Amino acid sequence: MEYTDKNYKYIELNKLIHAIGSLREPDKRDLTYVGKCLDDLLKNVFNIKARCRRVYFAENTDNIMFGLVVQPLMANPSEVVLFSDESVPIQDYAVEIDSKLFTTELSDEDIAALIIYNIIHLIKDNVVERVRDIVAEYFAVHDKNIKDISSPQSTTKLKVLDFGITDAMIQLTSALQITREDQIESDIYLEELDMGYVLPRAIQKAYRIIPGCDNVVEREPTLNALDWCLRTYFDFERERIIALRTLKKLVDCTGSYIYKTMIKNTILVFNTVNTDSYFESAGVLTEASLLNTLKYNGLRGIENDLYEFMVRARNANTEDEVMYALKQINTRLTILDDYLMSTDSEKDRNYERWQAVYTKYKAIRDEIAAKKVYNKRNYGIFVDYDKLDNDDNPNGEDYSM
Repeated sequence: MEYTDKNYKYIELNKLIHAIGSLREPDKRDLTYVGKCLDDLLKNVFNIKARCRRVYFAENTDNIMFGLVVQPLMANPSEVVLFSDESVPIQDYAVEIDSKLFTTELSDEDIAALIIYNIIHLIKDNVVERVRDIVAEYFAVHDKNIKDISSPQSTTKLKVLDFGITDAMIQLTSALQITREDQIESDIYLEELDMGYVLPRAIQKAYRIIPGCDNVVEREPTLNALDWCLRTYFDFERERIIALRTLKKLVDCTGSYIYKTMIKNTILVFNTVNTDSYFESAGVLTEASLLNTLKYNGLRGIENDLYEFMVRARNANTEDEVMYALKQINTRLTILDDYLMSTDSEKDRNYERWQAVYTKYKAIRDEIAAKKVYNKRNYGIFVDYDKLDNDDNPNGEDYSM
């Protein structure tokens, strides 16, 4: 089916929308053609010569919807971002479309608008410079710096940051992470295609169905992966075991082939770098170092559970759910409190970190404790007939038989 609506200014756009529509039917699905349509649209309408190197269609059946990913394809992104001041154009990219998008109210035109927004802003917004500024701010706030990458081991370890930096570029240019109202209402690139009205409609639909989307604009972009990678890089030896466990869980939690690949590459880095000095520089594991390591891993596990309890706080509806969550949170608070009370803050460089975790758990506990919940033992429908009679009969007449 060809699109003939006069609102479409360019035949390239009609071709792209038609190609996206073909993805709904497995026997007519042509991912190479989608990529060609994207190349033609960018070249002929915007004079952009960047190439779509691959289009993935994720048959997402077992994981939550991730929607859409447009990935910049760069060699050694960490080195490019961190050790160069030059402008870095994005020449190549890959697109991944979630099969679950086609089970929603999003039309082919809506999906096209989201893809076009992601690609053009990835290429035109100088996103590399934005990530540089974010990383520079992290270095300044945490008093960190990357000094020596001359050794092969240091270069390999630096690749831990590739995951976070690439994710940051994806998130900062995603239509599903827009942080300003005016960017939704007026996008100069989509306006040029007479599609300015489509983006607000598409985003409104997407916010209702895609977990993780936030319909509150004027906020900070979500760059959790970058923050995690930076923290892990600077405490590599102690974070390594916990990081491997976290990454292995993440592989199973995402339906995105692009993200699965990035995560597996990061796992490979952790398994490749030599960590013989993990416990002691002399290679001897003392009783004290073992105790400290066990404590650290235990507190790190409690920190990793924070997100789970945030989700529980939002979704707890019954009395039993609330009481169970409060019991588990109180246990963690007791462990944290005991550690903070018995530890010299000047001797533990992570003291403020665990203190912040304690504060976050207290906030979650307060949120859960304040929820209005129902008791699941109260089955059935209960009606206040006196109230019902008064509402229907405000003058008090007796109509009973």
